[in-house]
Amino acid sequence: MTMVLRSIVPLVFLGACCLVPSLASAQSAITGLVRDTTGAVLPGVTV
Repeated sequence: MTMVLRSIVPLVFLGACCLVPSLASAQSAITGLVRDTTGAVLPGVTV
């Protein structure tokens, strides 16, 4: 391998290692009802 490739390959590998966790992060939402102590639903509540 040339000296340039020996320098670029580790940088690409390091970049891929940093990029993969950001792509794997959760992009979802949790939905449901919020209830008070009596069991009544609280309208418009966000968590």
